[in-house]
Amino acid sequence: MSKAVELVVELNSDWRVVVLPGAPWRRSKAWCLQQRVAGDWQGKHIVRSKVMLLNIVLGRAGPVDPLAAAVLEALPPRVDIRPAAKPKPAAVARTVRAAPVASIAPAVVQIPAKPDGIHYAAGRERRAIERARVDEERARAEERYWRGILK
Repeated sequence: MSKAVELVVELNSDWRVVVLPGAPWRRSKAWCLQQRVAGDWQGKHIVRSKVMLLNIVLGRAGPVDPLAAAVLEALPPRVDIRPAAKPKPAAVARTVRAAPVASIAPAVVQIPAKPDGIHYAAGRERRAIERARVDEERARAEERYWRGILK
């Protein structure tokens, strides 16, 4: 690996868990389960959730040291996905001079539809159920029709 990794825990002599720093193609940190192959560590699985990491460790890493298991259990539910946002500087008032506009074409404004309430949603659901029932009846009628012709 080209970048330095942060060791979380060594599970046994052949497996370890590290934190990979964010990369341009991955934009965030991730846990990586690595296996020692011919003396070098090779990344096998990259995950962000603790549950997925534990499932992979149980399935792949073999016997795990009890202290390493305790470290894995103490991990947060997800690796730090994004660093904390930088505070934005206070807005600075600026004076803007606008040039006078010679003519403006009337704008077409669309008024948004009335938001659906709970009773509208219930009505839509009833209508969808009724349409499905009618479609099933039509399909059965069509099937009876073709069976009658083909006999």
